[in-house]
Amino acid sequence: MGMEGIFMQTYKCAALIAPAGRVERDKVEQSVALLKKSGLQVKVMPHVFSDTGERHLAAALKERLEDLHACWQDKNIDLIFCARGGFGSAHLLPHIDWHLLRTRRIPLIGYSDITALHMGMICQKAGTPIAAPMPIVFNEALFRSEENEYTRYYMRLALADNIPAGTELARPDGKPFDIIRAGSALGRPVVANLSVLASLCGTSWFPKLRHRILIIEDLNEDIYKLDRYLTQLLQCGALTQCEALFFGQFTNCGDDKDRMKLFRRFAARVKGPVIFDFPFGHEFPSVSLNMRHHLRLEKNGEIFIIDT
Repeated sequence: MGMEGIFMQTYKCAALIAPAGRVERDKVEQSVALLKKSGLQVKVMPHVFSDTGERHLAAALKERLEDLHACWQDKNIDLIFCARGGFGSAHLLPHIDWHLLRTRRIPLIGYSDITALHMGMICQKAGTPIAAPMPIVFNEALFRSEENEYTRYYMRLALADNIPAGTELARPDGKPFDIIRAGSALGRPVVANLSVLASLCGTSWFPKLRHRILIIEDLNEDIYKLDRYLTQLLQCGALTQCEALFFGQFTNCGDDKDRMKLFRRFAARVKGPVIFDFPFGHEFPSVSLNMRHHLRLEKNGEIFIIDT
């Protein structure tokens, strides 16, 4: 099934917002063309290309907030893509009209800095947070070649109305998952960029992780910084609350042996099972995960997606 099958069966009109970093117009235009080719109507929200004078932000806080709220107010929009990560999503959290966002379960797609919005959505039981590729990487992640079918398949599942019983979440190479600590677990996934999640500790936007499977990833962080973030999660109780911990992709994050030694040290503090090299992060192929679904990890390391 090609890219048409990812969206057309369920969704008609997608909005594109930029709640974090500044986006490049040509990449957005390319992504919009790909989405339209897949059969979607696409609305690029008014402030995606606003000039704030701050090079790391797509638009002023008020403008980014207006675009987000407008998506929920427009009854034609039934799917939202965050154009990219970077930084800035956390600015919105205290100002979002969460009552408005609870009125519709619109999927909001992104990862990396979009973690901040997703964690707020979990805390407020608003919308449908989906960790999945963003428009700025669509060509690389979804449409470049048939090798992208793995990523396309799991995005279809994340957006599907119904998940067939017994749907397995497998590695791209078909090999068993690397188990650091064996065991079984069942819970909704909390999928997060590690550094962004750690930055939310002590705020109202850090989700309760009891009965949750925590999945973390990061990019371009030194080992000592990963240690810092994991220590923060441990000391705020996150690692002792979660049902299981999945270490995703940690791209350009120090030496593999040092990173594994670090992960094993923190895995010993998790009450449930821990797996390593879960296929989610800043590289592709990658899974997409709907945080309203459940994951079931079996003792033999098999993982299944369960619809709710």
